[in-house]
Amino acid sequence: MALPQWTIISGKNYSLGSINERNTVSLDLPLATTDGVTVRVIAGSLPPGLRIEDFKIKGVPFEVNRSKDFNFTIRASTNEGIADRTFSLNVQGYDAPVWQTPEGLLNIGVKPSGQYWIDTLNTDWGLFASNGTNTFTKQNVTVYEGIPSISEGSNGDYAFVLEQNYFWFKANNRWHKFTRTNIQRELGIDQDIFVGPTVPNPNLIDFWLNTNSLNQGLKISLKKYDANIPAWIPMDYSVSATAPITPGNDAIWVQTFENNFSLVFKIFNASENNWEVLDYEYGNIPPDRKTRAFFILDNSLVDFQLQALDTDLATGEKLSSPVDGSIIN
Repeated sequence: MALPQWTIISGKNYSLGSINERNTVSLDLPLATTDGVTVRVIAGSLPPGLRIEDFKIKGVPFEVNRSKDFNFTIRASTNEGIADRTFSLNVQGYDAPVWQTPEGLLNIGVKPSGQYWIDTLNTDWGLFASNGTNTFTKQNVTVYEGIPSISEGSNGDYAFVLEQNYFWFKANNRWHKFTRTNIQRELGIDQDIFVGPTVPNPNLIDFWLNTNSLNQGLKISLKKYDANIPAWIPMDYSVSATAPITPGNDAIWVQTFENNFSLVFKIFNASENNWEVLDYEYGNIPPDRKTRAFFILDNSLVDFQLQALDTDLATGEKLSSPVDGSIIN
């Protein structure tokens, strides 16, 4: 048996050419004969997704974000000895973007119609506590975007965490989700919670999430943007543990739960006959997209910033904003 015989000379990086990402590949290794020969990669690496099988480079190369060269050394072995060769293989990537936004000027400066916003400044959270008395007292609720840190607030404080749509309470110098289990663990096994529009017995219930907006209860300032006016329009919604019966299209339901103080905002899709989680923004002031533009690329909403370079700027010229006509210095 002889030494392995490559059909290419040694001492150079031999190119196997270019291949396309996500396309099936089968490339013969340049061997004079494969009898009694074994091959393996001893340096570098094949493009991800490829392997050596039956003296071929096979597989489907993974997607790459740009054209990329891969260098690797393959050793061929027989009982008589070894012979190495170094190869390069180029994987073509960088697909041209698939635009779904129509060609033309971008509609920059207009808030998209149908956008929802929870006005946290004018929302009443409807949280009550009996505090060992025979009456309920309304509690102050601080709004946080994320879970407050241990250093924030004091024992006996209450919070609503917007990212989770969950009420929290602070006890024993830590913040806890407002659940029946957590209340009983932190404040006593005799503590209990209630969610609903009717006033519970304060001798039996310690914390009440009042869902009756007509009696100082939960009153969410939920608004929808109408680009035709243009203005933010208050929206009606229902609050309950069970879904409303025969809802209309785009009806909004705020779902509550028996064992915790949390809220899930949903909107009804009549064409799918299904409740979907509502996509909304929140804050003390209305969302403003006048300084933002967006387009759709591969079915995804993409935000971006525009930057323009113009030689006229170097000579002291000024540009007019296409949004409001103001001058950019």
